[in-house]
Amino acid sequence: MSNYTLHNLLFIGDPRADFDGVQEPDKPVRVYPEHYLGKLIGPRGNTLKLWRNRQGKGEEPVPNRVLRNEGGIAVIRVHNVEHVMLTRLAEQDSERLNDCPIDEETNYPFCYVVVDCRHGKCQLAIERSSNWGSETNTLRLCLEKCFESYFQLHFDMRVEVREKMIATQCEQFIEHRIYECHDLPLSFTYEYHCTDPGKEEFNRRVPKQLSKPFKYLESYFGCFNSKSGYTTNNVDEEGFQKSKALMMTVASFCSDNGYEFVMNFRDYGEYRCNEEIRARFQMNDLVILTYINKALPEQHTSAFDLEVWLDEVFNDAFQNSVVHATPKRRKARH
Repeated sequence: MSNYTLHNLLFIGDPRADFDGVQEPDKPVRVYPEHYLGKLIGPRGNTLKLWRNRQGKGEEPVPNRVLRNEGGIAVIRVHNVEHVMLTRLAEQDSERLNDCPIDEETNYPFCYVVVDCRHGKCQLAIERSSNWGSETNTLRLCLEKCFESYFQLHFDMRVEVREKMIATQCEQFIEHRIYECHDLPLSFTYEYHCTDPGKEEFNRRVPKQLSKPFKYLESYFGCFNSKSGYTTNNVDEEGFQKSKALMMTVASFCSDNGYEFVMNFRDYGEYRCNEEIRARFQMNDLVILTYINKALPEQHTSAFDLEVWLDEVFNDAFQNSVVHATPKRRKARH
């Protein structure tokens, strides 16, 4: 299984007059931008002009190849370039390590990019591979620059590639990770604010199950004259089953009252209460290999058929209130 991050392609601006004769009469670029994106990607074996910025080295080309582009769905294999220094071991024990020859070896690990150029579903799925540091931002910028240069040249239009973000509700998201994704919480962090003496409004909002631990926290922080603080609790699988209901109560209290609640999952990682999350979906490796090799899927399901997988993740993200946004950078917690 591999993880993919969904991206939207946004075509911005009004196209200029078609001086180059690129537009087809029945497919104006304003209505069918994905059609021209498919033409840019080209047939199997084509190479896109992708460039990346390397710190201290300027721009360098990114090796890639189109593996298939049919029916509005394209798969591109994009290679990273890694230069590794190898020290050849000495043939004789008497030779010193400093005298051993050093050779440079270049590796080309890759990941897949799926471009959905079907009308009304213009989107990207970029594999989150360790070959690219498990992030998709570098590839996103490479593809954005390539697509925009083409559309600027021929149509005077801008292109933006943005990660899809999904608005979540804290309790529903936690339940989804636990019961549907079979993920396991490893720890949770709760931000606590001390109340001013004499104020009863806060205490009335505290659920009955939390009144005793909240009184303890208020007493604990009060000893240090602290106005707020964090408490982090580790969770094991057996302890989680016992404290699951209480944790969900804490999550509900935080989301209703604007408090910070962070849960660290085994597979997903860190999730903050009600934050927008990246649209990430898993794909069976067989799905993309079946499509590249033009083989018939064993079943027309998302576990075998790339087209079905794209439709499902598109609808899933759409139905869960997708917003086009850039995640805010969080301040480091001290």
